[in-house]
Amino acid sequence: MVGAAAVLVLLAGSWSPAQSAADDASYVVDDPSDVADDTPGDSFCKTADNHCTLRAAIMEANAQYAGHPGAVYTISLPGAPTVFSPPRVYTLTIAGSGENLAATGDLDIKANLVLRTTNGQPALVSASGIGDRVFHIVQPASGPINVTFQNNIIAQGCSHFIAEPSSVSVSPLSLPSQYS
Repeated sequence: MVGAAAVLVLLAGSWSPAQSAADDASYVVDDPSDVADDTPGDSFCKTADNHCTLRAAIMEANAQYAGHPGAVYTISLPGAPTVFSPPRVYTLTIAGSGENLAATGDLDIKANLVLRTTNGQPALVSASGIGDRVFHIVQPASGPINVTFQNNIIAQGCSHFIAEPSSVSVSPLSLPSQYS
């Protein structure tokens, strides 16, 4: 757990519209803003203005997992446009604490989840402006979960991962000198 340092993790995929499904669903983030899911549990990653944000995708995965323990949810978000570009930034702006639904503050993860970029290029998820950690991995009542971060995801905030008894895998992990 490093203060405002960043952790770099690699992710891959391709840009496409948000999708929905109950079991083993995939959600594709199409909006970098920090907006909550309009109706968590309806199978759709959708904000009030019909976009899929990272927060909305995590909220929907959590809600679906509660009804489908054991399912695996994949969230894909666009990374940097090119290998030479800086990371695409996803800034958490909804302050708040004391809840584990990902509605405010950090992104609470309570589902088997694979988080990756759509193009294998880096993405930065920053909680620096809200003074919170980025990801909070919470074990649901159904038992331990597996959370996998693939390809280039950079987490920036007070701390990166707080995990209750669960499995977190980051592949591969590197700390570039500019983020150490």
